[in-house]
Parts: sequence; structure tokens; C-alpha cells
Amino acid sequence: MNIPQELLYQQYVRRELETYRAPYDPELEFYSYVRQGNTEKVKELCRESFQEKKGLGVLSDSPLQNLKYHFAITAAMLARYCIEGGMEVTEAYDLSDYYIHKADLMKSKKEISALHPQMCLDYTTRMEKMHRNHACSRPVAQCLEYIYDHLHNRITVPTLAAHAGISPGYLSHLSCCHLSCCRLFYCRLFYCRLFYC
Repeated sequence: MNIPQELLYQQYVRRELETYRAPYDPELEFYSYVRQGNTEKVKELCRESFQEKKGLGVLSDSPLQNLKYHFAITAAMLARYCIEGGMEVTEAYDLSDYYIHKADLMKSKKEISALHPQMCLDYTTRMEKMHRNHACSRPVAQCLEYIYDHLHNRITVPTLAAHAGISPGYLSHLSCCHLSCCRLFYCRLFYCRLFYC
């Protein structure tokens, strides 16, 4: 059987069994609430058990492995939405790796279902705290990430600006905007002894 025929067969079986995918818009809405740091809404949406969610695709014949795959997808999506919202890349991916590894070791769907809201709320509360503290813009977060990864190298403002995809002048402007709310950025700039050259 070739791939198009297998896919057609899967679609046929799904229709015959009347199994439907979860709607797309509510999923995007959920990730947006996490990115916004809306803990109340995320708590409300996480009340439904992860293992009971309707519309999850069949990624494995094993129900436990299937739930682990969906958990990993959720972790990856949370990381990406939070990065878009200003979370540092390293922090977002480290959290994702941590939770995926933790879920991988679990032996029951119940355990994974209990871990799901914990992970979602962890990301959400971090985003809430970041927004409350007037977190850095995405270009500033990208610069911080670059500084983390290149602490032992000479770092210049033009290098950082190129990494963030903005001009050195605009980076300087952002630096002024973030003076009161992103002290960490300035400490790192000073620590690295950046030169405008």
C-alpha cells in the first residue's frame, strides 16, 4: 500500500468511526492565553483531563505512547508560543525538554494527565511574571540569548543587532526603552563590555 492510499484509508476509517479532530481555533486560543500569562483562563481550560480530551489524533497504537506524543507536541508548542511572547529561548526549550523527559518516564496515562496542567501553568506563570515585570521585547530577548551563548567572545552592538535582525541604532533605542524594566540586559551589556564599533 502506498502512502496516499494508506492516508485515504485512515481518513475513511476516521469518518466511519465518527472520530473528529479537535477544533483548531480553541487550540490557538489556549496557547495565546499561556503566552499572555493568563493563569485563570489556563487553569479553567486545564480542568478537563488531558487523557479525556476529544479530537486528539492517533499517533500510536499504544494509548500511553499516543498520550506521550501529544504531551510532547503540547510542550513544543508552549515553548514556541512563549518564545514569541518574549521568553528567552533557552528557558523555553529547557522547560520543554524537562517536561517531555519527565512524561517519557511515566508509566500511566493518569500520571501524564496530572503533569499536563502542571506544565501549562508553569509556562503561564512564568509568562505572567515576565509581563508583570515589563519583560523585554523579542529583539532584546534575542540579544540576551546571544550574550548567554557567547559570554567568552567579544560582543559588539552591531553583532547583536544583526543577530536580532534590527539596526544598531534601533537596538540602542530599544536599550533606552528597556532601561527601567530590563536591568538584566544592561548588566549583561556592561559585563560583556560592549563597544559600538
